[in-house]
This record gives sequence, C-alpha cells and structure tokens, in this order.
Amino acid sequence: MTQKKKRNICLLVIIFTLCLIWGHSAMSRATSTDESSLVMDILTPFLEIFVGKGNVTIYLVRKLAHITEYFVLGSEVYVYLRLSGDQIISKTNWGLMVGRVLLCGLIVAFLDETIQIFSGRGPQIVDIWIDLFGVVIACAICSFITFIKGKTK
Repeated sequence: MTQKKKRNICLLVIIFTLCLIWGHSAMSRATSTDESSLVMDILTPFLEIFVGKGNVTIYLVRKLAHITEYFVLGSEVYVYLRLSGDQIISKTNWGLMVGRVLLCGLIVAFLDETIQIFSGRGPQIVDIWIDLFGVVIACAICSFITFIKGKTK
C-alpha cells in the first residue's frame, strides 16, 4: 500500500473518531447518563481491581472515556503526521510534530466542550485538561515506539 493511501485511510479514521467524540458531546444529558451507566455496568468488575469494590462511579467512567477518546485521537494524528511525508517534522524536529498533535488535541477538546453548551450540558475546563492528558499519553507512547523502531532498523 502506498504512503498516500495509508495517509488517506488514517485521515478517514481521524474523521470517524471526531464524529464519535463530537457526537457524544451532542447527546442530551439524559442520553449521555444512560450510556455512561451502561458502560459502567460493563466495566465495573474490571475497574474495581484498580479502585476497589464500590468505588466505580459514573464520574470516573466519563473521565476515563475522555482520556481514551483523546488517546485514540492523539495516536491517529501522530501517525498521520508521520505518514505526511514531511521529513523535517517527522524525522528531525520531534518537538514540532508533538506540538502539532497537542494543538490539534486542544482545538478538538475546546470544540468538544463548546458543543456541550448547545446540548444542554455544561462545558468543563477540567475535561479539556483530561482530554489533553490523553493526547500527551498518546504522544509519549507513539514517540517511544517510533524511537524503538528507529533503533532496530
């Protein structure tokens, strides 16, 4: 598969992820709570291993969802930039590439919280920070993998 095809597929995956993120933000408070409750019921046995029996809350599940969504998005944007063919960004200036990934995460998170204003749910600044934390984790893991792959070649 050519580099251009890989990049285009990655772009489509990013667009799909954005639709999921912003689609969840457009949900009403009641719909969002119902969805979070369902996910909580499924994840509670696993999460209790880490937080203790009876300590899994909808708040925890929602915040973990934020981290997960933005970890996925950050990973996708990182890979997209690596596939972009811009050797200056992807090979020699790691900081510029990571900065672009973080900027994309910040813009998406800001728009995400703005959408919540119109869906009857209030925006929360803490969610933007949590979203960025997911992007930072993605950048760290992707950078580590890129470093290891570079060392093995």
